[in-house]
Amino acid sequence: MTPPGEGWKIPWDGPVRTTLVVGPKDQVQQVQAQDKLSAFGKEVAKLDAEARTAITQAQTLAGDMSSAASLQQAEQVLAPHSQAMIDIQRKLAESQRGQPAEVARSFATLANQLRMTQQTLTQNLGKYRSAKTQAEQQQKSAEAEQRDNQAWQDMLPEMTTKIQATEEAVEKALATFESIAAAEDDMTQAQNAVQETEAAAKAAEQTVAEARMLISSKQNVAKQSFQSAKVQQQAGQEFGQLLAKIQAAQNKLMPLRNVRQDLQQRQMAQQIVKEVSESLTPAEQECEAAGQAAAQVPATGATQEQIQGSEHAYMKANDALNAVKRLVNQKKMGATPVTKEKLGVLEERIKKADEKLQKIQQGQKEAAEGVALQSLLQESQEKLQAVKDAVAKAHDAEAPFIMGVEVPLDRTLSAVKACETLATSSSTSASIARMFLGTKMLEAKQFTPSLSAKALEKIKEFQAELDGLVKRLTDLKAKTAERKKGALVKEVSIVIKEAEDLSAKVTEAASVFADDSKLASLSQDEVKTAADATEQAEQLASAAIVEARKSLRARQDEARAKEGYGGPSALSQDLSALQTRLNDAEREVNKQMRSCQNLDQRIRAQKRGEEALTKMAALEELADKSTELVAKIAEDTQAPDSSVKDADDAVFELSKEIRNSQRNVDYQSRSREDAVREAATKLQDRLTAVQEKLDKAHASLRLRGERVAVKDVLDECRKYIQDTEAAVKTSSAAEAAFLKSTPLNSEGKDGQDGAGAEGATLLAELEAAIKAANSAVRTATAELGVKRVSLKRIPPELTSTAMAELDELQKRLDEESQKLASSKKIVADRQNEVVKKDMAEKLIIVQKLFEASKAATAKLEAQAAQDDVSADALATGCRMASIDQRAASDALVELQNILGNRQKEISRSSRDQADTSTLGEIANQLQQCDDIQKDLESQRVQLRDHHDKSAAKRLLKDCVGLVEKLEKQMQGCDKAGLFLNRAENELAGAVYLTYVIEAIQESMQRTSETAEAIADKLVGEASEKVSLEKWLAFLKDLPELQAVEGVPLYSPEELKLAYLCLIAPVEVPGETPTEAAKADLLDKFKARYIVTNAIAMTDRLAMRGGRIAGRLALNDVVQALEPAGKDEVSGLARIKVRAEKDGKEGYVTISTINGKKFLETFSGTSMAIQQVEEAVNGMSDALVSTAKTLDGKLQGVSHRKSGPLADVKAEVSKLRPQIATVQMNLNALKKKVASGKKLLSDTDWSERSRKQEAIDKATASKIQGSTEKAWAAMQTQLAEVFPKAEPLAEAMPVGPVDGERSVDDLLASEQALLTLSEAFVEMQRNIADNLDTVRYAAAGPLAQAASAISSIAASVDEQDEKCKKLLASIQAQRKRLATEARVAVADALRAAAKKESLGAEALFDKLRKDSPTIPVQELNSFLAPHLKAGELKLGLERYEASGFTKLCLCSAVQDYMKCVKDIAMTPELDIKAGQSTRRLAIGEFCEVVEPAAVDEGSSMSRVKCRPLVDLSEGFVSVKASTGSPFLERCAKPFYCCREELLVQAAFESSSSEVKRLRPGQVVEVLEGPRRETASECIRVKGRSVKDGKIGFVTGTDSLELLKVFVCRQTTALTSEFDITKSKSLRKLEPGELLDILEEAKDDEKRSLSRVRVRTRKDDKEGWATMKGNQGTSFVEESTSHHLVKAPLQLEGAFRSGSAFIRQLEEGEIFETLDAPKTEKKEGDQRMRGTDGWFTFGKFLTLWSPKYRCLRATDLTESLDAASTVSRKIVQGELVEALELPRVDEASGLVRVQVRTEKDNSLGFATVQESQGPAFLEALSPERPSER
Repeated sequence: MTPPGEGWKIPWDGPVRTTLVVGPKDQVQQVQAQDKLSAFGKEVAKLDAEARTAITQAQTLAGDMSSAASLQQAEQVLAPHSQAMIDIQRKLAESQRGQPAEVARSFATLANQLRMTQQTLTQNLGKYRSAKTQAEQQQKSAEAEQRDNQAWQDMLPEMTTKIQATEEAVEKALATFESIAAAEDDMTQAQNAVQETEAAAKAAEQTVAEARMLISSKQNVAKQSFQSAKVQQQAGQEFGQLLAKIQAAQNKLMPLRNVRQDLQQRQMAQQIVKEVSESLTPAEQECEAAGQAAAQVPATGATQEQIQGSEHAYMKANDALNAVKRLVNQKKMGATPVTKEKLGVLEERIKKADEKLQKIQQGQKEAAEGVALQSLLQESQEKLQAVKDAVAKAHDAEAPFIMGVEVPLDRTLSAVKACETLATSSSTSASIARMFLGTKMLEAKQFTPSLSAKALEKIKEFQAELDGLVKRLTDLKAKTAERKKGALVKEVSIVIKEAEDLSAKVTEAASVFADDSKLASLSQDEVKTAADATEQAEQLASAAIVEARKSLRARQDEARAKEGYGGPSALSQDLSALQTRLNDAEREVNKQMRSCQNLDQRIRAQKRGEEALTKMAALEELADKSTELVAKIAEDTQAPDSSVKDADDAVFELSKEIRNSQRNVDYQSRSREDAVREAATKLQDRLTAVQEKLDKAHASLRLRGERVAVKDVLDECRKYIQDTEAAVKTSSAAEAAFLKSTPLNSEGKDGQDGAGAEGATLLAELEAAIKAANSAVRTATAELGVKRVSLKRIPPELTSTAMAELDELQKRLDEESQKLASSKKIVADRQNEVVKKDMAEKLIIVQKLFEASKAATAKLEAQAAQDDVSADALATGCRMASIDQRAASDALVELQNILGNRQKEISRSSRDQADTSTLGEIANQLQQCDDIQKDLESQRVQLRDHHDKSAAKRLLKDCVGLVEKLEKQMQGCDKAGLFLNRAENELAGAVYLTYVIEAIQESMQRTSETAEAIADKLVGEASEKVSLEKWLAFLKDLPELQAVEGVPLYSPEELKLAYLCLIAPVEVPGETPTEAAKADLLDKFKARYIVTNAIAMTDRLAMRGGRIAGRLALNDVVQALEPAGKDEVSGLARIKVRAEKDGKEGYVTISTINGKKFLETFSGTSMAIQQVEEAVNGMSDALVSTAKTLDGKLQGVSHRKSGPLADVKAEVSKLRPQIATVQMNLNALKKKVASGKKLLSDTDWSERSRKQEAIDKATASKIQGSTEKAWAAMQTQLAEVFPKAEPLAEAMPVGPVDGERSVDDLLASEQALLTLSEAFVEMQRNIADNLDTVRYAAAGPLAQAASAISSIAASVDEQDEKCKKLLASIQAQRKRLATEARVAVADALRAAAKKESLGAEALFDKLRKDSPTIPVQELNSFLAPHLKAGELKLGLERYEASGFTKLCLCSAVQDYMKCVKDIAMTPELDIKAGQSTRRLAIGEFCEVVEPAAVDEGSSMSRVKCRPLVDLSEGFVSVKASTGSPFLERCAKPFYCCREELLVQAAFESSSSEVKRLRPGQVVEVLEGPRRETASECIRVKGRSVKDGKIGFVTGTDSLELLKVFVCRQTTALTSEFDITKSKSLRKLEPGELLDILEEAKDDEKRSLSRVRVRTRKDDKEGWATMKGNQGTSFVEESTSHHLVKAPLQLEGAFRSGSAFIRQLEEGEIFETLDAPKTEKKEGDQRMRGTDGWFTFGKFLTLWSPKYRCLRATDLTESLDAASTVSRKIVQGELVEALELPRVDEASGLVRVQVRTEKDNSLGFATVQESQGPAFLEALSPERPSER
């Protein structure tokens, strides 16, 4: 039975719903789908036909698509159809959803038909819209192009005219610029041309700026107004060309900006060229002189004096030329191109002079090389002769071997050693000669080609001769080596034969121990007797073998040392054979001794074998026990744990014992004894059997463990299954309770709504039970899988039963999972019901929100329909409607998402009837949501339209407000700039008034009058007005307003203009004041300032400690209350002021040290212009800001093509003309401001120039007058001094009658010239200062004064040069006379000493009496009979203050000469009378005993001298007959120490120490140098324990091995022997020394060796570990620490005499680092000084009393460095030592008494500090004058 199809009521009592049809669901759905398809088919056919008709009509309207109107009509025809087709397509898509397949395909066919028509319509619509836009743009472009082209043609002529004017102005400026070059050296004409050029350039630049401004303004207009792209491009090209013309004109003006600097650079270049030329001319003269001196030197045979003279001239010329080069380089640094160009001409002259000097240098080189060549050949011949002599001696030593008789072994060895020694010496001499010749060959190659070829040829001859000698020497060495080899082999063979004989005796004595069988039959006494005999024989044999080995090794070492890398020699092979014999003998001895020493070992081996058998039996017993325990539990998986543990322990113990036994067996199997090894083999077999039992026991235990593991796995799996079944059972119970409480209705759904508390609780319990059961199922499934995998690792025979049981458990688990699935479905159905109800409630909420949005939109429509509605009210309505729409939309979107997700979930689940019904309900709800969404979209469109209307109204209102605000601001700017409309003379009057007020204030300071008093002079008697007549009268006579006396700065008309500016304007209309008030005048007198940088005011003058009283901002005006003062701490000028804005007072800094200004003088007119300028700038910013704001507002609506926002764009565009008007007014005001500023600037500059000109006239008159006056006084002095001095400048002898008067006149003229020279320096300094004052004046009074002063300066320089030359001549005469006088004094002293037979020291003691020096008066009296008065005066003048010191007397009396060429010394004056006693070597010093005398036979000058080398006496020729010198006069030899020098008591370098001289001290040479004989010494390298310094000492006699312990590794010093009971005293560091207090003890418990010690570092006593339990050595006895028994020198290198480190004192500890080594050293050069002997080395240099100051130092009154300082000795200053340097003990400094050459000051100066560089450097000794 089926229900009726129609007539249903919903609700039951309502009307019949005709649309409700009841029937089979599939049938009903099919009918509904067909009906819907039919309806849609009709609607689609209708729309398609209408669309096609519309497309045809649109094509007809569009035509050729060139008319925008036609295209607009075509677009209007198509647009409605496009939207209708979109709507019907969306409906088709929605209706197709959920339809049967056949109906869905029909819907798809309709959709495709619509889609094709829609595509055609959309394409045509897009095409028409694009064509319409293009047509509109073309029309607009044509109109814009015509309009813009006309505007461009209007503005082009004005710009072209301006550009032409600019080019003409630039050409005019260039024409005036060319006149500067035409002026050349006429500076006046050039300066006038510069002024004209600057004026023309300034005018041209102004024209260029105006043109650029015009072009820029037009360009801005074009950018803003032109709309045609074509016209814009054309205009852009034209603008570019015009700007290029302006830039070209600007570039032409660039060189004109620096015309004044260029002129100054030309003047400077001329001065520099003049200065360099003055220096270059003398340098060129020196080059000529050097050329002449070089020409006097012959090409060959030049003497040393000639070469030195030429070199001196060359060096002098080179120095002068280098000085000029440095001057040129100095001038070129930073010089202008003009200066560099002019200096280039002088550089060519310098280059020519330099080339000339290079030629001179080349000639000098050739002459010097000729001299060097002779010396080279002579030295080479000497070296070769030394080799010949050595080779001859070596051949003499070969004599014993060539006599034909056999030589004994000892004589053979001694003769061979002698031959080797001499051959080595000869080889050394040959090597030295070879190296010498090679070196000289390199030197010869550097000679000129001719000399080089000659020298090389001679050297090659020497080398060939040397090669022959070397060949002879090589043959000798080969023979000697062969002889030595035979002797050595014979010597070693004898020793080895003795060792072999003794080895045979050992074998004989030990024969009784060879057989083990006989060993048992020997008695103990027999064994002992045989052992003693064997041991005695072994000792003798071993000693012989050791001696033989020592002898053999020594010979092998010698052989290897001589073999090098050439392989073994014959001697080595013979020695190797002998070594084999010796090794065989040694092995035989060792073999016999082992057999003797192994008796006890054999017995012990037997005992160990018995013990091993006993242990093996015990091990086998333990194996049986372990096997039994394992067998008991092997099959019993339930055996107790104690039994299992006993079995495991037994197996473990057996395993450990087997390992120990195996180690013992392995050890015995490696024994040397056969019996022991055989026993070990037997034990190994038994041990193998025990090992097999152990392996079986291990296997049984492992099998039992696997069975237990299988049982445990099954137990765990059963438990998991049981837990799962219990959880599923609990879930089933919960399900039954839930179903019982909620019976199902007829449709199978929950009969209750589920809201009851009991049903909710039961459902929650059911869900929890299902969740727990599901978790248990998952856990059990996972564990079963894991256990199954673990069982697969166990052998299958043990797990087959277990795996079958696991399968059964898995089946039980699957059954429980199926039970659980039914419970899950019940819960899911219940959840679906809850979700359905929730979605229905949400749909109701969405519908309510939609109705609220609909009502809000309707209200907005009604509000917008009113005409007087405001934009704000409309915006509020839009905002409220938007809020409702957004709420509805958000709720709708949320519901759609929930429905969509639910639909997807159900689709993915099972396809039963319930789910299909649910999907239908969800589809119905989604359809309702789509309908609501469509309505919301319609509401949004309405809301957007109303929002656009509101925005358009608000936008128009804002734009109009911005433009009105801009216009009001412009009105304010116009009002502020009204004063600029005044006449130009009124603005100039303001400037005049400023300078007049400044002049009156200066007058007030001069006369100390007050402002009130000045004002009273200017006002009338009965009024408070300033009278114009009194104003003019007062200012006329004011000195501060006069250029020069009687000439006023300002005319009456200008003063009247200033007076008019003094009158303050009134605000009463129609009234114009004619007189200035007194109050206005007094107000002008107030010192006002304007703030140029923000700054704070403080409450006191001093900045430090002051508090801030207020802050001043930029452009604030302040009034000065006090004159400016100075802050003493900061040095800044500060002033007390009052701020006019708020009346606050305080102190303000005027400016900083670096020039930053905070206050400037206030000017009312400048302030007004500045305010207008600020207003204009603000207006410009406002104009730009307004334009940007309008553009920004329009930018936001630019995309709108229609609607209210599109309409408002046209309204806003109408406001732009108003903005353009404001821009034009602002430009006009800017021009007024610029004109006013220019007028004020020009007037101010004119007034400043006028005032400056007046100041310049006064300054010029002052400095020119003072210079002329000083020059007149100087000329008077010149007239007095020059006539007296000029005659004395010529050569003048010190005559016998007028000598004293001539000397006095000479000294007086010198003093007068010195005074005059100082006056010249002072005047030149004053002239330079005056010229600095007027240096930059190009014209005017200062320039005229500069010209006059420059003329005087030239005259002063000329006379100064003459004075300097005259003074130089006078001083040269004085120096020459003084030198001659000093020579005369020395001759007189020498004659007196000889006459009285007194030495220098005896003569000094006689003359000085009780004084430390000889007084000059005493010396005058002594020499008066022998010398003239003038000679005494000049010769002794330098000693008047210091007296005649011993050093000076010795230098004068003693005469020394130096040998410059080897020469023989004979005992007689006559050369032929006796034979030569010895030859003087080059460089020897000789003391002259008797003056030179002439040998009549040879006509040679000879002198009796005493060489310091050996102090012998004899006669030596001074010069050869050819004139070449043998001896040259020299100063007495003194040497200066550069390092510490040891002075010893005797000639031997090992003698005792006398003293040490410090660096800087001087030693006098009395004897030497003499070389010590060659020696050998022992050198030991070590470290001083005291300070860690490492070095070498000589000898081991002064070192005694010290019995101490040394720490090798860090360890602890403890208080007790037992480490566990003691505490740590401190840590011992590696290298620390320890004294032993008790003998070492062994700590047997910890396997340590401990010793009680005392530390030498801090005397702490305690216990230290000597050797650790791992064998590590911590403390051990030292074999390298020695006690120093006598002082030793610690030196830096192996070579004796190397750098001295320090002295090792007696009692110090010295640690040796290497074994002692023997040093073979050549004897030292020894010299004797006043205090003893010393070694001559490279650290000694020849000393002279002349010092040069290297670093500034103090000149003090006494030797003490802390004494009073007389003055400073500056760097480069020369001083003369009056005695040898001494050590100031207080300060440790080396100091010397000196006399300064600069001013003859006496005092003491520091030569050198103890550590650091020197202050004074001794110059090389000068060669004394000939006597």
